[in-house]
Amino acid sequence: GGHLTSSCPPATHPASPPVPLQVAITGRRREMDMKARAYARGVILAGMASAAVITLLTFLPPDFGGKGFVLFSWHPALMSFSFLGMMGGGMLVYVGPADERKQSRNIHRALQITAFVLAVLGLAAIMVNKVKMGKSIIPKTTHAWFGTAALVGTAAQAASGMTKYSEAIRRGFSGYKWHGDVGRVTFAP
Repeated sequence: GGHLTSSCPPATHPASPPVPLQVAITGRRREMDMKARAYARGVILAGMASAAVITLLTFLPPDFGGKGFVLFSWHPALMSFSFLGMMGGGMLVYVGPADERKQSRNIHRALQITAFVLAVLGLAAIMVNKVKMGKSIIPKTTHAWFGTAALVGTAAQAASGMTKYSEAIRRGFSGYKWHGDVGRVTFAP
């Protein structure tokens, strides 16, 4: 030999019949998906709260350390609601049980379109402000270069997301499996 054996009878639990492995895995996955959904809602709420605080601080009168109600103030406000409030949550909401994917996809699309529109408006605010102030619109600071990269990536993601969605509608399935991975990289800056 060398085989270990036990003289104890196998443990039985008459109150709980054995569960097929697939049912156990599916139940566990659903539980994890629901936790991920709750986490996504928390991220959206935290992002919106953070964006609201940034907006309030930006619009404070100059006597209180803010910029006041000027054109520049719209840039951090709109960008905060875009990236903190919408985009992060839009990425996380696309999790959940497979039978709820259509609903998740619709929420994802709505949040990401809103994020993109807010980002474009935030870009417009800073560009118009720079022109009015007689400053160059060419990026010079680290912030401006990272912002430009993030916006170019966001525009590419928006285009690929719309293409992926229309392909899914037309053909019943979509390619662009890289769309989610690139989205996480684009969101990182």
